[in-house]
Parts: sequence; structure tokens; C-alpha cells
Amino acid sequence: STQSTWGHLLSVYFFSKMPTLDFGVMDLTALRRACNAYGLSDVGNETVLRNRIRRYLEANPAASGTPASPSGQSSPQKPQQPQKPAVRPEILEKVKAKLLQRAESQGYRSFVRIFSIIDDDGNIRLTPTEFRAGLERYGVVLTHQELETVFAAFDRDRSGDLSITEFLRALRGDMNDRRVHLVQLAFQQFDRTGDGIVNAQDLVSTFGKNIHRHPDVVSGRKTPEEVLNEFLATWWDKNRDGTINWDEFADYYTDISANIDNDDYFELMIRNAWHISGGEGWSQNTANLRVLVEHSDGSEEVVEIIHDLGLDKSNNAAIVDLLKKQGVRDVRKVKVFG
Repeated sequence: STQSTWGHLLSVYFFSKMPTLDFGVMDLTALRRACNAYGLSDVGNETVLRNRIRRYLEANPAASGTPASPSGQSSPQKPQQPQKPAVRPEILEKVKAKLLQRAESQGYRSFVRIFSIIDDDGNIRLTPTEFRAGLERYGVVLTHQELETVFAAFDRDRSGDLSITEFLRALRGDMNDRRVHLVQLAFQQFDRTGDGIVNAQDLVSTFGKNIHRHPDVVSGRKTPEEVLNEFLATWWDKNRDGTINWDEFADYYTDISANIDNDDYFELMIRNAWHISGGEGWSQNTANLRVLVEHSDGSEEVVEIIHDLGLDKSNNAAIVDLLKKQGVRDVRKVKVFG
């Protein structure tokens, strides 16, 4: 099959020709010729090829083992897939400090401007060569080994080049406590079963009550389970095991966080995206459903539905039930806004 052929090809190539898996110096021309020889001609451009290789190795860790050769003979035992080179903290901090100094206190826009200056070919990706030249432009001269380890620290997905998000995240680091707390609240909204793992059951409870209406399900092209798993994999499920754990969820939002300067805006974004009630000032939630409640004495009040994520707004009985759980009594009639 094509998948097993990729396994043979990549294992033979990486571990017979290269002492380390270094995407920055990969002989892609030779690999592309090998792909053609194996009947895998549609390998795309350099970026596509790198990403296909990365995705395959992530999904098939056994590819670093002992594959059979195309002729059926066993290949010699090869070393396991190497890890990122260890980075000396003082070197990494020197690089970060210099780039942060250039950005001054202007935040996201300054980081993007620095990235654009370093990105010589304008493809919104930084190669090791561009990264080295950019650092030298800002007065940071590294040895080849230092550059390799620093670049590896920035290159989180091991694609061999840097995206703007990887660049920003390396400079800004992890989320602060306020942001982590908000992301934890969002994960609690998602993890309906409370077991610390988001699975298909949680996904259906949160987003998938009308999954049967999805065009691919209606046409019969995909099952509801396939649609849900694709949704998970697109956004959070990095290891594609059909579930999302806290680390995967937090990692996704750490990338998002790196692109947002203001804590208040980050809070507003999280609260509105996950329908988390609360917040103060311009961070206050504005996404949750508000309804006009009429009581038996004729009085009226506007009430926010606190836990409305996944709520069918046309289901009046469900709305009344949520109101009662919030402590709203004597509900005679409910009018939905919007």
C-alpha cells in the first residue's frame, strides 16, 4: 500500500543516508527522486514534502525501526528517530533577549515586523539560513551547533522552518496565570463527562447534537463519527487518538495566546468562544443567550443563560429548565432574543 511504501522509503532514506534527522539540511531533491521511484510522484513542493514526512513519522513511530527493503530483504538495524538537540539555556535566552529588545514594548506588531524583516523570501516561513542571517543582523552571532539547537527550540513541529506562531511562542513563552485559568474554564466546558479527557461523547454534547445535518453525513460520504473525529483532529487532537487531553488543549491555546497582546481581549475571546459567563468591563461575556422572562405577576426581567453552550435555542423547555437550575422561579413565559 502507499502507506507501507512511505514507511519503507522514509526509514531507508533517513537511517541509511543521514546520521541525524535534520530537516534543515535534508537532501529533498534526492528524496523526491526516491519518491518517484517508489511510485509516489505527487509529493508537492518542499513545504508539502516536509509536512508529509513529519506527519507520517508522528503517526508511525515504528518507522524508525527495522523496515523491510523493497526487495523483501531486511534492512540493518537503524537507530531510533533522534530527538531535538539539547539547547543551552543561556544561548537561547541571549537570542530571546536581543529579539525582545528590538521589539521594545510594542508587542505583537513589533514581533511580526521583525519576522518580516528576517523572512527574506517573503513566504512567511523562516529557514535556518534566514534565521541565522536575521540574528546576525541584530548582533547575535552563533556557531553552527548553537544555531542548530536554538532553531530546534523555536521549531516546535520539527518541520525544518519556522512559522510566525512558532516564532511568537518562542519569544513570549507560556501563558500567564490569568490566561491559564481561563483556558481551564474552557476545558471544563468542553469536558462534559468530567474525566479529564474530551471524547466523542463530550463533542456530541457540546457541538454535535445536529451532526446528522452535516452535508457529508446527509450525502452518505462520511459517518457522524468520521466527521467528529476530523473536527477534533483539525483543532486539538494532535496525536489523532480520537480524544483531547488537557495538554493538547492548553498547547493549542498557548499558540493562540502568543498572537494576542492584551489579557482583557484574550479573556473576552475565551469567554465568548466557550460561552463562559462573567468577566468585568470589556472582558465581560457577550455571547451567552439572553432571554426575557415573564413572571405570573406580569413583571419581566432579562436573564442570561449561564450554561448555554450547545443549547438548542428553539427548545423552550430546555431553556426553562436551565433557568430553574439557575434559581429563576415562577417562569410563565420566555422570549428569546436573536
